[in-house]
Amino acid sequence: MKKHVRVFQDEDFENQNCVLVLKKSGVNLDDLIYLDPSDYYSCTSAMEVDGVLAACELSQGLSKSGTPYFYPNTTYVHPNYRNKGLGKLLYRTCLSTIKELGYNKEDVEFRMHDATPYGVTSKSAKNIYHSLRKKGYIKRIRAGRYSIIRWPRPHFKEIEQLI
Repeated sequence: MKKHVRVFQDEDFENQNCVLVLKKSGVNLDDLIYLDPSDYYSCTSAMEVDGVLAACELSQGLSKSGTPYFYPNTTYVHPNYRNKGLGKLLYRTCLSTIKELGYNKEDVEFRMHDATPYGVTSKSAKNIYHSLRKKGYIKRIRAGRYSIIRWPRPHFKEIEQLI
């Protein structure tokens, strides 16, 4: 199955990038009905309408010490496409996006959702973090917080801007 990854920023959402894995290439993002990953979260009918296999937000925060951190938020994979590596693809794309935004890996953290003030991390997501550690992309600093060791190969052409 061919997967098509798109990363975009919407001017209405500061400090957030959206990652979509689509069934087909060449889709005009303006033609998507839902577009916001939170619309796809647990809503397979919205995913089917737009041809989305998986979606997540890459959210950004600032630690008390002033270190920027990023974390995948509102991540969802269509039930028919689970256990096919799409979650890993989303998270590797999140790491690549951080690089494309101009950050050095030494100056930023990659966090689990439960290491932020906003929520908890699912068992599936924890397994993906473990896989990223095993493959040498990230290294654990402390519970839920990781330094980036190496950048994955990007699976997208550019970060697109929506107006």
